[in-house]
Amino acid sequence: MKLFVSADIEGIGGVATWTQARVGGPEHKRARQWMTEEVNIAIEGALEGGLSEALVCDAHGDATNILWEELHPKARLVTGWGPELDMLLGIDDGFATVFLIGHHPGASARRGLLSHCFTRRILDCRFNGLPCNEGVIAAIQAGIHGIPIGLVSGQVELEEELRPTLPDFRFVPTKQGLFWQSAILDPRAAVHRRMRAAAREAAEAIASGAGPEPFRPEPPLRLEMELSSVEAAAAVEGLEGVDRTGSARCLLAADDARAFIRRFFKLLNILYAAKDTP
Repeated sequence: MKLFVSADIEGIGGVATWTQARVGGPEHKRARQWMTEEVNIAIEGALEGGLSEALVCDAHGDATNILWEELHPKARLVTGWGPELDMLLGIDDGFATVFLIGHHPGASARRGLLSHCFTRRILDCRFNGLPCNEGVIAAIQAGIHGIPIGLVSGQVELEEELRPTLPDFRFVPTKQGLFWQSAILDPRAAVHRRMRAAAREAAEAIASGAGPEPFRPEPPLRLEMELSSVEAAAAVEGLEGVDRTGSARCLLAADDARAFIRRFFKLLNILYAAKDTP
């Protein structure tokens, strides 16, 4: 049985500022090391729990953060982006579970550390009425393939944001958010110990058939978004399934998960390219 890992950096233990998280930042080299270590520990725990191999998707910045030469020998690495900013690039029906390592809350989360949802042009978003973040989008994608989210790691506020939508995953806290670039960091050894134990337990549950169910939300699927500018909302107006509901607000809707994800990534690509009035 195979493990898919989507690895971000903002939720990794020790990371609290953009000097660490931003590619090329003065502390990014250290953060890359921490990220690689936590991914490796999660993989090691999953192997102890009965999974056989892993595919790791580097899902931060330019997607070249994880140190390939130090990655676990039973893991392959997806690096770089395709045409879309797909944090589950490389996933297919052959995986038993997905781990979201180093993820973070959405844009409007209270005490959200480096929080956002793909792009800073999304100021707030809610999926079927509940807070949405990159983990929710990943869960929808994984559910299309019949794959559950087995484990999530990041700041404690991420668990609070995800639980109403995904009730059954195991969570590994790495820190507590205070402000957008301020956190109380848990000890490195404690984070690693929790990660290994939770990964092993998640894998054991999957291997025994007692793991969580894939996330398959009932249609219609609706994503309400507050965007950063009138220009951003105007840029996505008229896309399939998108209605503009205010000067800088829009609603994306679809009757099934595949159509929802396809429309969401089209909208996202346009938001990345949108130009705001100076």
